[in-house]
Amino acid sequence: MLAIGSCIALPLIASAQIIPTPSTSLVDALATARDADMARLVAWAPQPVAPAAATDAGAAAEVKILALAPADRDALLYWLDAHGRAALHAQGASDADIGVPFYAIDYALVPAPFPVSVTPLPISPAAAPATPAPTPQPRRHTFGMLGALLPALQLPIGSSSSSSSTTTTSQNGISTEINQTTQSSGTSVSIGGNPWEAVGSLIDASVDRSSGRAAPASPWRSLPFAASSLSARGSRIAVNRGFAAVRNDGTEGVACISFVNQSATTATQIDVDIEILDNWGLIKRVQRVRRIGTFVSGTEIGGPAGPQTVADARANCVIDGENTLDDPTDPFSSASAVVYAVRAVFYADGTSWLQRGANAWGP
Repeated sequence: MLAIGSCIALPLIASAQIIPTPSTSLVDALATARDADMARLVAWAPQPVAPAAATDAGAAAEVKILALAPADRDALLYWLDAHGRAALHAQGASDADIGVPFYAIDYALVPAPFPVSVTPLPISPAAAPATPAPTPQPRRHTFGMLGALLPALQLPIGSSSSSSSTTTTSQNGISTEINQTTQSSGTSVSIGGNPWEAVGSLIDASVDRSSGRAAPASPWRSLPFAASSLSARGSRIAVNRGFAAVRNDGTEGVACISFVNQSATTATQIDVDIEILDNWGLIKRVQRVRRIGTFVSGTEIGGPAGPQTVADARANCVIDGENTLDDPTDPFSSASAVVYAVRAVFYADGTSWLQRGANAWGP
């Protein structure tokens, strides 16, 4: 018996991968950075210097970033310096904490090693190799054996035929019963031999082909979708999600966006540029999303969740390949990425905001 107070040693089970929890200060700094001028922070990140005073949103973000613990600070600067989000992920920050991607720093990446203060996430141990599955052998069908059971037929040359067969097999005790029903129109072309054996062989081959047919792949291929500009905070329209995808056959492309009016004033019209980029990162084509309505502060103007549900919120999408567009002959098939930018916002009080250097769209 065990005496009271004695201990039992139990084996420790190592976790495959431990995901850290982000610090509260890191999440707060990321939120402050999103509300600041991202272009300013990106220009500041390679050689960060503490501002004299937190007089505006950008300076407030710089102060918070530099006050972080070394690993959190270096991970955030690593992202701002266009090296990717992996260091932030290692610190426990999720993509929701970091915010929607920016094309300039989330896709136009500059490779760089991790900061020395950041520990990469442990890699899950490789799973033990599975026992190889035996190579499937061709199934032994009984249809071809009909030739041994049925007599040979002699049919005239030059005639034609079409046949359809339905075969059922039932097991009763130790015997097997095969029932075949054949419907024919016309006559078969033959100069002798056993046509029943040929029919059985064709059925066997058809069963083999159908059993080895691969399942169809997803009809859609995702494209990178990100903000084209680092400096669009003046619009007070916050994009919280979106996607871009193209059909595998290249016949249709779609990009959809969801956003929120963060202004205290109700918006009545929101114009968003959807820019299709080629493999060089150059703008190949610009589409537009225009929403007209009553968009109060804090209310999401939501788009669909994916290309399969575009019909649920078509007003937040551009669809290339449909006759509703001016040029339906130019699908997204050769696009490398799709980016977006808020171009203009019109408010109920008569004021408006226009992207710097841009012209307002026509009606």
